[in-house]
Amino acid sequence: MYRDIVNQRDVSLPAIRQALPQVSLPRKPSDAQMAALGYPRIQSTPRPTGDVVTLGESQERDSVWYQTWKVRELTEDELAEQLAQARQDALTQLNADYEAAMRPLIKTYPELERESWDQQKSEASAYQAWLDDGSQGTAPATPVLDRILAGRNGTDGTETIAELVGKVLKNVEAFVASQELTGRRHRGERLILAAETPEAARAVTWVSLVLK
Repeated sequence: MYRDIVNQRDVSLPAIRQALPQVSLPRKPSDAQMAALGYPRIQSTPRPTGDVVTLGESQERDSVWYQTWKVRELTEDELAEQLAQARQDALTQLNADYEAAMRPLIKTYPELERESWDQQKSEASAYQAWLDDGSQGTAPATPVLDRILAGRNGTDGTETIAELVGKVLKNVEAFVASQELTGRRHRGERLILAAETPEAARAVTWVSLVLK
């Protein structure tokens, strides 16, 4: 950056080329050449730390122009917005990681079938209890499993309702065990929403929950 002495402003080299079309400047003009044209180079200064740091107007000291900085703290609204965004980002990542962990457990089952799992479990559990009790009396009704079995067997299948019940209960057992992952996601969501700083919200990750 350079200081425009005439107009008292900081300008870039492309802006100077545009302002001086009659002057053929080299690709990297020297400081002396630019100063002679009324555009002394602005010397860089270290960037300070702070919540919000922006470039200020250059200042002259001992005939040399130096870069200045403006530093301010975040406002209450900015802090609240920053925290809300950090929470949202952390929740989005947590949910994505949860879905990635759950996907191998349910990847072969479409969503519509998963919606019937509770009914499948209820029917299979009742039927298995009836079997365990020596098949006394009338077998419990299994309308959902009956339709599933009909579809699985087609016109030439031989799978029985008892065999299907065993498979359903095995799948249910595996899925129930996987619900620990759901509980972990709940815990992460609670921690993220309770975070009082963006750093605390971002610190809640799927990996951090596994390690705790």
